[in-house]
Amino acid sequence: MPTVEYKPGDILRASLSHDRGKRKVRPVLVLFGIRHNAEGSPYYLCVAITTTFPDPPKPIDFELPWSPDGRASTGLRKRIAAVLDWVIRVDPSEIVAKLGYVPARIIREINAQLEKRAI
Repeated sequence: MPTVEYKPGDILRASLSHDRGKRKVRPVLVLFGIRHNAEGSPYYLCVAITTTFPDPPKPIDFELPWSPDGRASTGLRKRIAAVLDWVIRVDPSEIVAKLGYVPARIIREINAQLEKRAI
């Protein structure tokens, strides 16, 4: 069991497997607190965060607060978005650090959009 438990809305940096087999550290947004798979292993259900998205964003891109000086609650310094069709399971051992969080109203909006998409 992890020593730190993260909650919905937390933004984390996690070392995730890349599609080419390599690992990449990327930001993710926690959707739900710790869960367990069928084998009992813990994970967090998250969505990936990206800095690469169009302006205006596509419906699957949910822009998050950011600030060039890092003063936003997210801790992010670039224009960023949660990618709503990029839902991933993150093992607690893959978490590198907590960057910040999004306010509860934003995580509620994201969850409402995910429910509409049946993800």
